[in-house]
Amino acid sequence: MRRANRAVARWLCVLTCALATGCVSEPTIDPVVDIEAHKLVVLPFSEPHLARYESRRGNTLAKMVADWIAEKRRADEDDAIDVVRFDELVHALRDVDPRDLEPLEVARRTGADYALVGEITRYETRRRGDVGVIRGRAEVRLDVLDVAAGPDRPIFSTRIAVQYPPDDYTMAGVMPLTEGDEKAIETGLMLRLTERIGELFTYHTVRWHRR
Repeated sequence: MRRANRAVARWLCVLTCALATGCVSEPTIDPVVDIEAHKLVVLPFSEPHLARYESRRGNTLAKMVADWIAEKRRADEDDAIDVVRFDELVHALRDVDPRDLEPLEVARRTGADYALVGEITRYETRRRGDVGVIRGRAEVRLDVLDVAAGPDRPIFSTRIAVQYPPDDYTMAGVMPLTEGDEKAIETGLMLRLTERIGELFTYHTVRWHRR
């Protein structure tokens, strides 16, 4: 019922805006992963040659995703999903080697009902063949595990690929980047991955420059 009320409220807001000003708002998309009224823990991401908890990039991405979901929830005044903050995760694992724990054991330690487990399968701050203007790209593989269902049956699995700057970078408000701008590309890739992953669990608007 609460989800239905929020959806109706958003629809009325769009309709009011359209009637009053003639504007057309970007449509609001429901969360892809429906874990309403439950707690989610985002585990550090692994990389092809680095296990979970051993990748600095993977740890940073997990923290950014958890923070993004928490901030989006606060901004939307949405109490439908709770997320374990990264400092809470660190505190819960302070007396163990987390590499010895399965993802659902970590979820239980943090009081979470679901665990987001991911791997960064590609991360390039410069695409092969780029000359002059350079772009980076990254891909992640994701599984959402339910503590009640066990480790062998993810309730949701997907892959996400991003590019930065996007092909339509002028629409996205991004300046073209050249050699020496790899740090800016690194930052852009991490932010785009964070947003795309976080949107799986939250209401969000469609953006036309998505790659």
